[in-house]
Amino acid sequence: MVRWRFGAWEPLDDALALLLSHGLISVEAVGETPVKVERWDYFLLTAGRDLAAELRTEAPDLAWYDDRAAIVLAVAGQRSGSQLKDIQYKQAEYERTVWKASISGITERVRERLKRLNEQTAGAGG
Repeated sequence: MVRWRFGAWEPLDDALALLLSHGLISVEAVGETPVKVERWDYFLLTAGRDLAAELRTEAPDLAWYDDRAAIVLAVAGQRSGSQLKDIQYKQAEYERTVWKASISGITERVRERLKRLNEQTAGAGG
């Protein structure tokens, strides 16, 4: 992702355009359009839910995405986007990235932390 003025940014237009054009999602601007859009809200429509259910049946490997979404939800909890951004800014990789540059990954650091947490849980009889 690219570090932008108010946080990490990644263009979603191409990926979402495909879903939107097939009637799987809807996108709504919140705020005074087109002058001051505060945020964009994305909604999965019934056709999108139905297709997702069908894909889960036909391609069980796609369960990986359900698992990732569950992890993201568990980590984010009830925090707002602004609160999550504040946590993001505490990461050294993010903090030292100059504006408009790609943020380096933290995959290995996260894997090590997860390994330690799993070991602690196993050690506690969990």
